[in-house]
Amino acid sequence: MRIIRNIGVALAAAGILTVGSQFRGVPAGLVPVVQAAQTGCSDNSLRGNYGFQIRGTIVGFGPIVGVALLTFDGGGNFTQTDNVSVNGFPPLVNRPGSGTYSVNADCTGTQTLNSGGTVVHTTFVIAASGNEVFDEVTDPNLVITGIGKRVASPDDNEDDDFSPLACSFRTIKGSYGISTTGSILAAGPVGLVADAGKIAFDGNGGASQTTTVSLNGLILPNRTSVAGTYTVNPDCTGELSITLPTPTGTTLSTSRFVVVEDGNQLLLVNTGFGRALAGVATKQHTRSR
Repeated sequence: MRIIRNIGVALAAAGILTVGSQFRGVPAGLVPVVQAAQTGCSDNSLRGNYGFQIRGTIVGFGPIVGVALLTFDGGGNFTQTDNVSVNGFPPLVNRPGSGTYSVNADCTGTQTLNSGGTVVHTTFVIAASGNEVFDEVTDPNLVITGIGKRVASPDDNEDDDFSPLACSFRTIKGSYGISTTGSILAAGPVGLVADAGKIAFDGNGGASQTTTVSLNGLILPNRTSVAGTYTVNPDCTGELSITLPTPTGTTLSTSRFVVVEDGNQLLLVNTGFGRALAGVATKQHTRSR
């Protein structure tokens, strides 16, 4: 029962981080940076859709990673869906949650998430003129941080226009640099993992990837996918499936992601059993909305 309860708390915590408007008790050193970027904040500083990614540890249990799509209403309320992996257990797909947030004039704030009856608290700081959020879970035994980014920048032609970006296959067409870190806990070669390389999306549901992988310090150069597919939903969430070669055949790697920064970046979490892996992919040649 204790393990089940810990998983529930962890998942909720991850969701709230991913949600992103949670960060209380920000170190004083961060405040000048925020104020330099924007003068004064309020609840309305967080409005519209944000993608979040969390990484961390549940003390005494294991690693936690995840991504989420959060919608702030500009008035202190938010809703979210998240995909969070705890100690290598695959996420509950698009788990819903909701809660409240409060933003101080110095651009710090706090957030409370209710997900499946579990309440999680975070503290956060807003940066980059409201385009980014850095948060931390403040509940005991949860050592978790997150970063959030706007899905789409406001329309420069209309004041404060945070209308949702409608995504499709073509939103992420092109070549991205990608990096992933974390660990394999089961169902494969167990150990610490890191990789970096390129992933390309063809604009029609096909994907290919080549990365250099480090598994416990053993380097596997230029590991190229055998096949790959992806989907993108109108709300700018999506799924990625990559078939990778192994010494004895192939293995399927699956991820969920949120598209942020007008399609210029993806925040990803691996959804395979025994995987605690999170990654970021950034377009090699960025574009404006």
